[in-house]
Amino acid sequence: MPYHPYSNLPDTQFWSSGVKLPVGARHSLAVEPIVDSLKMSDTIISGGSCFAQYIGKELSARGFNYLASKLSGERVESFGLGNIYTIAQLKQWLEFCTGQREWADDCVFEDAKQWYDLLLPHRDALTSRSALEEHRFAVKDEMVAHLESANVLIFTVGLTETWRNTKGDILPTCPGTLIGEFDESKHFFHNCTFSEIYADFVAVENMLVQINPEIRLVYTVSPVPLTATASDDHVLLATTYSKSVIRAAVGEYCAQSQNASYFPSYELIGHHSDGDWRFENNLRSISEAGVRYVMGHAFGESQEQFDSGANAADTQPRDRNIEAVCEEELLESYSRLAESAPVNTDIVLVGDCHMEKLATGFRTANVDVVGGIVMHGSSFTDYKFDMSEERIFQPTDSEEELKIWIDLYDKMVSKDGCCHIITNIGFHTHRTINTICNHFGVYVLTETNVADYFKQFYPYQVQILRELTQYGKVWMVEDPDFHAFIGNKDNSQLVRDKNFHQYCNHMRKVAQNLGIEYLNPCDLALQNLIKDSVGLNDIITSDGFLGTPKYYEYCAAVVNETIRGSEVDGYSATTMAVASAIAA
Repeated sequence: MPYHPYSNLPDTQFWSSGVKLPVGARHSLAVEPIVDSLKMSDTIISGGSCFAQYIGKELSARGFNYLASKLSGERVESFGLGNIYTIAQLKQWLEFCTGQREWADDCVFEDAKQWYDLLLPHRDALTSRSALEEHRFAVKDEMVAHLESANVLIFTVGLTETWRNTKGDILPTCPGTLIGEFDESKHFFHNCTFSEIYADFVAVENMLVQINPEIRLVYTVSPVPLTATASDDHVLLATTYSKSVIRAAVGEYCAQSQNASYFPSYELIGHHSDGDWRFENNLRSISEAGVRYVMGHAFGESQEQFDSGANAADTQPRDRNIEAVCEEELLESYSRLAESAPVNTDIVLVGDCHMEKLATGFRTANVDVVGGIVMHGSSFTDYKFDMSEERIFQPTDSEEELKIWIDLYDKMVSKDGCCHIITNIGFHTHRTINTICNHFGVYVLTETNVADYFKQFYPYQVQILRELTQYGKVWMVEDPDFHAFIGNKDNSQLVRDKNFHQYCNHMRKVAQNLGIEYLNPCDLALQNLIKDSVGLNDIITSDGFLGTPKYYEYCAAVVNETIRGSEVDGYSATTMAVASAIAA
């Protein structure tokens, strides 16, 4: 396979191997631990937003030389500042520490002879202004001492939103929420921008190396969402903006700095997890429920309306086991690329996991084939591909799918049109039938429903089939109709069972219009299996979607004899039986 920049990348560079596999196995992700940059002899300090306290606790518990503040009460942090939500707040305290800033008088609030420091809202009131200022200087002296002694500073940035007074002093909390009184003529909201945050990171490093030229910096972004926002946005949007801007700024800064690194606290909490109903099993593809959730918001439907509509139709498959099986088949196919050998067969399989299992059935019967699964069925139905003048189409859902298709396409081209291309593109009936029913809001489809849906939503699947006919003789293989044998069907299975033959009738017409042979090997394979006293439980998997290896072995025998029969005058008895089954 030709070289390209993604050819030899490590597993960490691909979603399936870098995220999906370790998350599914409950293993750690292969990110560089903070501890790799630490020595037991290091003196370590930390600070930042509320999440930063966990770092101090963990370092102390693990026996590192951690400098904790004596001015923070029970809080585990290195500075007596409480939560330092923004890098701008840290910058101003460093300016104070280096004699570059004096705080405005209105950073102090007096109430009934109790004095509160708006710069340190976590502290209790003091009995005089002088005591407050004395405490403030004690915080500064301890901060400088810890910075001078430390080898490493680990700092967690949490927010972009700030409250400031007229002089520009940053107040950790809005006056009036914890302490003080809010005055709109004195207190102003400001949401920091990327350029401001980046400049503050640079300024902080410059001041830190003035205090301690040897100090190393490790930054993280707090994964904790905003409790509330003073912006005009929904709090979800405000949180995403805040974390995104901070993450982009710290990433840009760390890439330029020789003295700073980044640890992904935010990403480790924020990534998708197994069982998230918004995603398919690969944790990348958006599930049907996720799409419906977004579209419900996009079209102004209340969630109550949206949920009730989904429950009334109740036609979406819920069994994620199907996607899990397909993912395993895909990775197995991908792993075989390294074993790629010269093409000594004229049988090429292109489709979803049904084709991968059918390919295994061929190989079990000692019939050489190439191909199998190219993409998940959901990748075909949900347009996780782009059309390509160079290779018909190009998978976009994963690097594995793309590599599999490039390899298979090149092998198919090498046959110079002298091959049998077996495909189920256009079927994927565990998704397509239910999706069409939901689209039209019906339980029973008409031929017109299916044809109209294909015309509007599946023209490229038909185009792929058309273009495959340029490379060999194409055989369209119908999905197995196993739902008819399943008891206690859920609503999704009932809908698929009711409409399966209507859908297949449309696919027959598509095949006929394109000059493609249509095969229904399922019926004959089942007849042969039952004749050989094989029970249904040994043929159909529990999900009612896939067959067992035994089924696909019989199915492959039917398909192989059929395509070989097409190469000579007349059909064998088996081929005639298949033809009769097709006609029926």
